[in-house]
Amino acid sequence: MPRAVGEAQQLTDQASAKVTEALNSGGWDGKPHAQKAKTLLEQASKELGLAATNS
Repeated sequence: MPRAVGEAQQLTDQASAKVTEALNSGGWDGKPHAQKAKTLLEQASKELGLAATNS
């Protein structure tokens, strides 16, 4: 696996975890957008994983 792809996957996983923290904190109106961002980050992580296994 190219190192950069693995690093990118780790960063998307970390970002997803931070968004989860934000979603659980409550008290703000950005939840629908944050949930969409979390979904997209999870999708990006899966795609990066596929890219890594196919390289």
